[in-house]
Amino acid sequence: TDVVAISDRLPVTERIEWCLTSTDLRREQLGPETWRWAPLTPADTRQVFEAGAAWLRLQRSNSSAQSIERWFEIGHQRMSDVQLHYRDVDGTWRLERLGTDMPRAALGDGARADGVLPATVAEGSTTQVLIRVETASLMALDTVLWVPAAYLDHRVQSDIRLAVALGTLVLAALYSLMKFLISRELQYGMLMLGLVGEAIIETTRTGFMMRHLWPEPLPFPVTMTVIGGICSLLGFAGFVYLAIITRMGSPRLELLVKLWVGAVLLFQLYTIFGDYSAGTVLWSTLAMPLIFVLTLASWQSLRRGEGIATWIFLTFLIMGMIGVSRLPAVSERLPPALRRRPPPLPSLGIPSPPR
Repeated sequence: TDVVAISDRLPVTERIEWCLTSTDLRREQLGPETWRWAPLTPADTRQVFEAGAAWLRLQRSNSSAQSIERWFEIGHQRMSDVQLHYRDVDGTWRLERLGTDMPRAALGDGARADGVLPATVAEGSTTQVLIRVETASLMALDTVLWVPAAYLDHRVQSDIRLAVALGTLVLAALYSLMKFLISRELQYGMLMLGLVGEAIIETTRTGFMMRHLWPEPLPFPVTMTVIGGICSLLGFAGFVYLAIITRMGSPRLELLVKLWVGAVLLFQLYTIFGDYSAGTVLWSTLAMPLIFVLTLASWQSLRRGEGIATWIFLTFLIMGMIGVSRLPAVSERLPPALRRRPPPLPSLGIPSPPR
């Protein structure tokens, strides 16, 4: 890839190779006699849980008469450890890294402020680049090269859109809090909890919380999305239960909702304290029928003419549509024991097959 030809951004889809290794393998041990490299295909970039570490290999060149800096964006913002290794002009290897396992205070300027890995290519040179990805969350290997100014513009626009959405959530949460304090009706307190959970999920998913809200001396917990999910589950389900379901006079429905919320909560706790990958797949899958039940209850309440059910129904309808759109991705990760690859054998001269 000639970095001069990049005008704003370039997804790297050609002449990039990869292999899957054990997590203890170092760059110096990554030889052709030990690990077999394979071309990276679109199927390989699909987000899945991996027990090992993935290495990407590509070449960058600079045909201009001056050194050029480009920024690497790899996968998503929630991966545990992403390393960028590249040769400097004097032949020495340089290392840039980012990830939730490392405090932001220990990261470079680009990784700390923008979630990217900067690299400079000397004038008239060709440089080999190695990228290592290891993560407890979903592994994503899609790689994009950015012109720094273009990425900063993209980041500002994304943060503005997110700030507007978060502002709406905060206003709704404050309104719910005021309603709770005035009326002393618990359902509004539960609604506030659900809105706070959604804010946690969105700021974590986009990396906004890591870049702007999380203390720099502390690593970012991979389970933060699950914590947001617990708040969202208890808040929204509790709100609908108190505002609608208890008024429907259906003990069986009340028991069903309680049992289902308990099951989802159990697997969310298992995600935090047990197996993160298996727990994530299980609770996110079990949440779909619960959303359907809450949507159905809201619809029945709406048909009876209860005004409060209108926007509740629309809220859960939208959440259900989003969940259905994610079902193909969820099904690709079922069952976790079969989808997640075990770490390959240590370096014993045995080739590591591609995924």
